[in-house]
Formats: sequence, C-alpha cells, structure tokens
Amino acid sequence: MVIQFRNLKIIINLILVLFVVNRHTNASSEIHNTDFSKKQLEQQFLMAKNYFLESQYVRALNQFDRLQMELSSSLANEDSKDFALLKEQSRVGSILSLHFLGDTQFAIQEFHKEKFFHLNGEHVQLLKKYLNREEILNEEALKNIHHEVNSSGKSLWVSGILSGVLPGSGMFYTESYASGVITFLLNALTFMSMKEFSDRDLQYPAYASGLVFSIFYVGNIYASVQSAKSYNSRIEAPLRHKAQEFAFPLLNLQF
Repeated sequence: MVIQFRNLKIIINLILVLFVVNRHTNASSEIHNTDFSKKQLEQQFLMAKNYFLESQYVRALNQFDRLQMELSSSLANEDSKDFALLKEQSRVGSILSLHFLGDTQFAIQEFHKEKFFHLNGEHVQLLKKYLNREEILNEEALKNIHHEVNSSGKSLWVSGILSGVLPGSGMFYTESYASGVITFLLNALTFMSMKEFSDRDLQYPAYASGLVFSIFYVGNIYASVQSAKSYNSRIEAPLRHKAQEFAFPLLNLQF
C-alpha cells in the first residue's frame, strides 16, 4: 500500500514537472514569435524608408500604408510602445510621401487626423509648419543661404541692364542661351522691319512694327530679370533643402 502511494506521488510530480516545462516552452515560443514579428515590421519600415530616400514616393507610400495596417493589427494583439512608435513613424512617411507627390492638401488633412504621442513634439510642429509652407529655418540659416546665393548667383539688375543695352544678352548672362538667341532674333527682326518701313515712308506699317518691337524689347528685359530669379532659385533650392534636412531630420525620416 505504501509502495503504491509512493508510485502515485512520483507520477503526480512527473505530471507537474511536464506541465511547468510545457508552459515555459510555450511562453518562450510566444516571445520568439513576437520578436520575429517586430523584426519583420522594422525591416518593412527600412524598406519603405529606402524607397522614400530614393525618391520612389509611390512605392514608399504603398509600403508605409501596408505597414500601418500590419502595425494596427499588432497593436490590437499586444499593447507595445515600440509598435505604436513605429506606426507613427510610418504615418509621417506616408504624409511626406503624399507631399512630395504633389498632394500637399491631402497630406495636411492626413496630418490633422493623426495624434502623435511618441514622436518628438518639436519635430511634429516643424512638420506642420513645413506642410503649410511656413518658414522652418532660423534667421542664421536663412542669412547663410542668402549670402551664398548673392556670392554665386546672378544679379537681377545686371541681367536687366544687359538686355536693355543688347536684347537677349541678359539671358546669356544667366546661362539661358537658347532663350537669349531667340530673344535677340525677335528683337532684331522687328527692329529691322520697323526701320525698313520707315525708310520707305510706310507710316502705318512702321508704327505697327515699332509697337511690336517695343513689346518684344520690354518683354526681353522682363524675361531677363525672371531668368536671373530662376537661376538664383536653382542655386537656392539645394542649399535650402540641405539646411532643412539639418534643422528638420524628419525630411529624411530621421527620428
């Protein structure tokens, strides 16, 4: 009887040991699966980020949207701060992708729908200003950009005066050579027509061609000034973008 009782006790202990081991194994498996899922989601985010940095905004947007759906599912199953942060980062990726695709209004609407609890509050405010086309650079950064443009850019006054002296020359100054040639030819032809009609005492044709010449001449000065502005804008754009990236890391999805 004593032997049977001992045997029963041993069997019960074995059952308890097996139960504990089984629970530990299942728990380890669940932890492993969760970690693997998290790694997968992070890899998907990096893939979307690479698309974004390569200016493949359509592919980036699709990847970010897909990732947000998977993250929503993960958050429903597990309350994880990491998943919530990754979802907000993906949301920023989607919003900026929309902006760079030219749909800024929709990007702003999507921004206002989202509440960012885990991102840097200052960066979120800068994002809002950036989408609303407000200035996000400080005075010192703007001063440096202005100095660089003045140093390597084209003067609006010089461009306008050159074209006033010789039509089209201001556009050569701003390196718009094709426009300069066309402008010069149009002004030369209309001036020669005006002179030819005037020499023949053809009063009305001379007046008409003189009017056309005047329009082309004034337009040539205006176009030269605009050409200088465009040239300076082409210099300013990369400088501004570089300064914005430094002041606003979210532009490169640096969180």
